[in-house]
Amino acid sequence: MTPSAEYGNNPVVLTSDIPSGGTMSARAVARTYAALLGEVDGVRLVSDERLREVTALATADVDQMVGFPMPRALGYNLGRPGANRRGYGSLPLS
Repeated sequence: MTPSAEYGNNPVVLTSDIPSGGTMSARAVARTYAALLGEVDGVRLVSDERLREVTALATADVDQMVGFPMPRALGYNLGRPGANRRGYGSLPLS
Protein backbone atom coordinates (compact mmCIF):
# COMPACT_ATOMS: atom_id res chain seq x y z
CA MET A 1 0.00 0.00 0.00
CA THR A 2 1.46 3.33 -1.04
CA PRO A 3 0.90 6.25 1.35
CA SER A 4 -1.32 9.00 0.02
CA ALA A 5 -0.57 12.74 -0.16
CA GLU A 6 -2.92 13.19 2.78
CA TYR A 7 -0.77 10.82 4.85
CA GLY A 8 2.47 12.47 3.70
CA ASN A 9 1.19 15.94 4.58
CA ASN A 10 -0.02 14.95 8.05
CA PRO A 11 1.86 17.14 10.61
CA VAL A 12 2.57 14.07 12.75
CA VAL A 13 4.23 12.34 9.79
CA LEU A 14 6.07 15.50 8.70
CA THR A 15 7.65 15.96 12.14
CA SER A 16 8.52 12.31 12.77
CA ASP A 17 11.88 10.67 12.12
CA ILE A 18 10.92 8.14 9.45
CA PRO A 19 13.80 6.53 7.53
CA SER A 20 13.41 7.03 3.84
CA GLY A 21 14.70 5.56 0.64
CA GLY A 22 15.02 6.68 -2.90
CA THR A 23 14.55 5.35 -6.38
CA MET A 24 17.36 6.00 -8.80
CA SER A 25 19.53 4.32 -11.37
CA ALA A 26 22.84 2.67 -10.53
CA ARG A 27 24.55 5.36 -12.62
CA ALA A 28 22.94 8.11 -10.52
CA VAL A 29 24.06 6.45 -7.29
CA ALA A 30 27.60 6.06 -8.66
CA ARG A 31 27.72 9.72 -9.72
CA THR A 32 26.48 10.84 -6.30
CA TYR A 33 29.13 8.80 -4.49
CA ALA A 34 31.81 10.00 -6.93
CA ALA A 35 30.80 13.62 -6.24
CA LEU A 36 31.32 12.97 -2.53
CA LEU A 37 34.96 12.10 -3.23
CA GLY A 38 35.75 14.60 -5.98
CA GLU A 39 34.40 16.72 -8.80
CA VAL A 40 31.88 15.29 -11.27
CA ASP A 41 30.90 17.50 -14.22
CA GLY A 42 31.94 20.60 -12.27
CA VAL A 43 30.07 19.57 -9.11
CA ARG A 44 31.76 18.69 -5.84
CA LEU A 45 29.42 17.90 -2.94
CA VAL A 46 31.93 18.21 -0.09
CA SER A 47 35.39 19.73 0.32
CA ASP A 48 38.43 17.64 1.27
CA GLU A 49 38.21 19.02 4.80
CA ARG A 50 34.51 18.16 5.11
CA LEU A 51 35.09 14.69 3.64
CA ARG A 52 37.66 14.00 6.37
CA GLU A 53 35.14 15.24 8.95
CA VAL A 54 32.17 13.17 7.73
CA THR A 55 34.24 9.99 7.31
CA ALA A 56 35.74 10.13 10.81
CA LEU A 57 34.45 7.62 13.34
CA ALA A 58 31.43 9.09 15.14
CA THR A 59 30.28 6.00 17.05
CA ALA A 60 30.96 2.29 17.33
CA ASP A 61 28.09 1.45 19.65
CA VAL A 62 26.21 -1.83 19.49
CA ASP A 63 23.57 -1.56 16.77
CA GLN A 64 20.26 -2.53 18.36
CA MET A 65 18.99 -4.10 15.12
CA VAL A 66 21.94 -6.41 14.43
CA GLY A 67 23.24 -6.85 17.98
CA PHE A 68 26.93 -6.07 17.44
CA PRO A 69 29.08 -2.94 17.21
CA MET A 70 28.76 -0.96 13.98
CA PRO A 71 31.34 1.76 13.35
CA ARG A 72 29.60 4.77 11.85
CA ALA A 73 30.59 8.14 10.49
CA LEU A 74 28.17 11.00 9.91
CA GLY A 75 25.43 9.45 7.82
CA TYR A 76 27.07 6.21 6.68
CA ASN A 77 28.54 3.04 8.07
CA LEU A 78 32.32 2.78 8.08
CA GLY A 79 33.08 -0.48 6.34
CA ARG A 80 31.11 -3.69 6.70
CA PRO A 81 31.03 -6.14 9.59
CA GLY A 82 33.92 -8.56 9.15
CA ALA A 83 35.54 -6.54 6.34
CA ASN A 84 39.18 -5.60 6.69
CA ARG A 85 38.94 -2.62 4.32
CA ARG A 86 37.83 0.77 5.54
CA GLY A 87 34.91 2.26 3.64
CA TYR A 88 32.32 5.04 3.82
CA GLY A 89 28.90 3.78 2.78
CA SER A 90 29.95 1.72 -0.24
CA LEU A 91 33.06 3.84 -0.94
CA PRO A 92 36.49 2.40 -0.16
CA LEU A 93 38.68 4.86 1.74
CA SER A 94 42.47 4.82 1.87
